Parts: sequence; structure tokens; C-alpha cells
Amino acid sequence: MSAQGYYSRGFRVPNMTDLGTLGLQGNGFYETSAAGVAGRGAEIGDSAAATAMSTGRPVEQLVPETANNWEWGLNWQRGGVRVEASYFLLRLGQAVVSQALILPPGAVGQPLGDQVISAQLPNGVVFVPAAVNPVLVRANLGGADLRGVEQTLRWRMKGCWFLTQNLTWTEARERGSGAPPDIEPGVPAPATNVSLLWAPSRRRVWVEAYGMAADRQSRLSSLALADRRIGAARSEASIASFFRNGAAARGLVRDGRLAATGETLEQVQRRVLGGAASAPMYTAVAGYAVFGVRAGFPMGGRSEVMIDFYNLTDRNWRGVGWGIDADGRGVTLRWKARL
Repeated sequence: MSAQGYYSRGFRVPNMTDLGTLGLQGNGFYETSAAGVAGRGAEIGDSAAATAMSTGRPVEQLVPETANNWEWGLNWQRGGVRVEASYFLLRLGQAVVSQALILPPGAVGQPLGDQVISAQLPNGVVFVPAAVNPVLVRANLGGADLRGVEQTLRWRMKGCWFLTQNLTWTEARERGSGAPPDIEPGVPAPATNVSLLWAPSRRRVWVEAYGMAADRQSRLSSLALADRRIGAARSEASIASFFRNGAAARGLVRDGRLAATGETLEQVQRRVLGGAASAPMYTAVAGYAVFGVRAGFPMGGRSEVMIDFYNLTDRNWRGVGWGIDADGRGVTLRWKARL
């Protein structure tokens, strides 16, 4: 058995994504910058949600993030079995996050990039026509801690069988509040991969059964809950827009009522939002377990054919921030030649 420990310190200067993320983004948010709200008394919200309250901190130019990283691990090996496990702690300082923009009262009608502010809530959060979510601004958060565990197992079993497995678990918390930090797109759920390989030493044929699984991720930040790829937040305005336009054009709304239920717009808004101004469609990313079998065999002396039957149970699954599900049941055939 052996043990090891590491410490490293570094920094990250704001990159083009941090500095150039302006206007309507692919995740459905509209973002501005410190330069875009200079001289307006703009402040940083304490979350990315419409309910955000001002932190009292002014919107300023971004400064570099700092990172202090510790890692401790153990390695154990006996015969054909090797196990590795490690624990890490990453402490971020001045982490760059996206938070709600807070402006003084009376901001409606003011220009913001290529948009004009169309609405403002009593807490100072503002909206523009291009997005249903509050306007965001990138800012330096006080700090965030990411901690987790990584583990791997390699077992050379009797004969020509090999078992491999790994597991990862990560948790992120804002320093002080303990809430998930608004770091895009979010932190993955605990996940594991397992494979059983049959590979005879005297032949080039191999067959492998494999599986991937992840737990349900319910620790979503306010940014993730509002992100249309993850929480898919809906507001009274977005529901009204679809009810009167897209749903009506598809014949789903007739004479001002939802054809399937007979509800009016106000009734639909009350049922979906429960009286709130906005609410996410999903509050967690579902867990999953998918399985497959792949194999390879030679075709002559210089080529090999590989076939992979994946997602045998045809399970719908996705990771944090993907936006769409991964492939369903399928097969991939590959031919590899060595010249």
C-alpha cells in the first residue's frame, strides 16, 4: 500500500467567454457586462433567479480567479487486484459566476445592449424582450469549495477475464451560504462505470460488457434551475406568449381555452406556476443506468472489425447541461486498418 498527497495553487484570468458573453445566449439568458451598465448604479444579485436580492456589491470589471487545491490518496495492490482512491478539495476565490443584474428603480425603457429594458421587479431585477429570464451579469463570487472522491478498481481475474470500475463524486458549495454556486452548467451527480472484458492472450478477439450509472442530481444552482437546458424555468409572460401564439397556431387553443382541459390562460398559469411569477419545469436531473456490449475481431493480419451494441435497454438519459438526451438503443460498426 502507498499513500500520496498534493497541493497546488494557481489562478485563471477571465477569458474571452467571460468577457465576451454578451446578449442572448444559447442557454436562454440575456447577459450584459460591467461596461454595459457603467454609471447606472448597477449591483450584483445574490442568485440568478428573479427573486434575487442585491448583495450591495457594485458591478465591476472581472478580476482573476484563484485556486488552492489539495488531494490525498491511497493505492493498494495485491496479485491481480489494484485499487486507487483519492479525496480532493478545491477552494476557489473570486470565482466567476453569472448573477442577476440589479438596477435602481426606474430602469424600464433604458437601453441595454441591443435591447430595451421592458420590465423591472421591486427587487431591482430587470428583463428584456429577448429572454424570459432576468438579465444576468458576470461577476466575481466571494468563494466556492468543490470537494469529492475518485476511485478506480482494476482486477485481472482468472484466465482471460478483466474487471474495471471507477466512481466519481463531487459536491460544490458557496463559501458561507452552502448553496450550489452559479457556475455554468453545474456539478455532475455521483457516477460510476463498470466493464467486464474477455480477452484471450493468444487471440485478437475480445468481448466487453459495460455499464454506466449516475445518481439523481437535485443540488442545482439558481442558474441551473433557470437554464432552459436543465431546469427550464417558465414565467407568466412566456406561458402567455406560447398560449396566444404557438399553441393557438397548432390548434391547441380554441376560443381562448386550452382544448385538452378547457382552461383559460389564467388557469393554466396558476396550475403551472402555483401563483409564483416563474418556476422551473424540472428541479433535478434524473439518474440513469445504461448498458452495452462491444466486441472486436481480426479481419486478416492488418485490420480489425469492432461492433458496439449500446444502451440496450433504450433508456432516456442525459448529463447536467446537455440540453438533449443521449442516444437511445443503437449499434455502431467500425473497421480499423493498419497500413
